[in-house]
Formats: sequence, structure tokens, C-alpha cells
Amino acid sequence: MNSKLIIYFVIALIVLAIGSTSAFLFFQKKTIEQQLLQSNQLVQQLRQEITSKEEEKAKVAEEKEKMQKDSVFYVEMNNKLQSERDKLQQDIAGAQKIIETKESELERLKQNLQRTEKKINKELGKEKEERKTREKELNSRIGELSRSLQKEKATYNYNLGVAFSRSRMYEEAIASYEKALVFDPKMAEAHYNLGILFEGVEKDPAKAIFHYRKFLELAPDAAEKEEVQAWIKKLNQEM
Repeated sequence: MNSKLIIYFVIALIVLAIGSTSAFLFFQKKTIEQQLLQSNQLVQQLRQEITSKEEEKAKVAEEKEKMQKDSVFYVEMNNKLQSERDKLQQDIAGAQKIIETKESELERLKQNLQRTEKKINKELGKEKEERKTREKELNSRIGELSRSLQKEKATYNYNLGVAFSRSRMYEEAIASYEKALVFDPKMAEAHYNLGILFEGVEKDPAKAIFHYRKFLELAPDAAEKEEVQAWIKKLNQEM
């Protein structure tokens, strides 16, 4: 009887041990599964972060390449502008020399006229008519030279305005066009270019309209007539 009890007791202990071990293994399995799930989530998160970093890296590389291209473009543009400004300075110096030569010639002719007048005043008889003829010729030459000089000064300042515009020196361009009109108030091209500058750069529609109208007044048959009229209408509507 005691032996059977002992056997039953041992069997009970074994069953209990097996049950405890199964429960332990079950909970251990659950724990491992949770850890695996967390590990998988962590791996997925890391993959997403790696993908994000790779995208950021590609974006940075793209921006870097764009900045390098922009840098090359700006360097080339700066070199081009510098070259144009150097050429502009040379053109200015050459034109200034021409004007100085014309002014010197005009002054010499005036002095010759004064000397001729003094000499003629001392002459008698037939020389009086000759004096008048010479005076008329000299005055005519002086008038022609003066008009030519005014025209050349106007053309010089107009060309200077064009050069300044191409170099994006707009304030200097406006000043040059306005000076050209001082020497030749009927220069329609100067009014046309001033209209464009006051409209597009200075944002002054009133002045732009004024110069556009002067252009049409001075050049009524210009090819740009309809285009300029449309600009004037548009500016009037915006004011």
C-alpha cells in the first residue's frame, strides 16, 4: 500500500513537473515571439530610415550638382559682363576723342572767322563783297559743323545708352538717352528706348507713356506703331 502511494506521489510529481515545464515553455515561446515581432518592427523602421537617408543623400547630391552648375554659369556671366564693360570703356574713350577733335576744329574755324572779319574790315571796295561772301561761307560751314557735332553727340549718347542697357546698367542708360535728346530732341529712337526702360525697369507708367507718345509723334510711320499704341493702351488701363 505504501509502495503504491509512493508511486502515485512520484507520478503526480512528474506530471506536475511536466505541466510546469510546458507552461514555462509556452510563456517562453510567447516572449520570444514578441521579441521577434519587435525585432522585425525595428528592422522595418531601420530600413525606412535608411531609405529616407538615401533619398536625402540623393537630394543633397542633386542640389550640390545644381549649385555647381549655377556657380559656373554666374562665373561665365560675370566674365562676359566684365568683357562688355571693358569694351564699353574703350568705345567711350574713342567717341570722346572724336568729339574733342570736332570741338577743336569748330574752335579753330571760329578763330579763323574772327581773323577774317578783322582783315575784311580793313579792306575797301570790291573786297567788301568778297568779305560778305567769305562770312557767309564760314557761317555756313560753322553752322553745318555745329549741327553735325550736335548730331554726333546725340548719336554718341544714344549708342552709349544702348551699350549701358546691354550691360544692365539701366540708370546710366536712361541718363545717356536723355542726354541724347538734349542734343537732338527729335531722336525718336531715344524716346522709344526710354519708354521701354521706364515701363519695364523703373515701373513709371506715366513717363513710359510720355516717351511712347513722343516716339509716335516723331515717327508716325514706324513699324512699331501698332505695338507702341497697344503698350500705351495697356499702361493707361493699369494706372
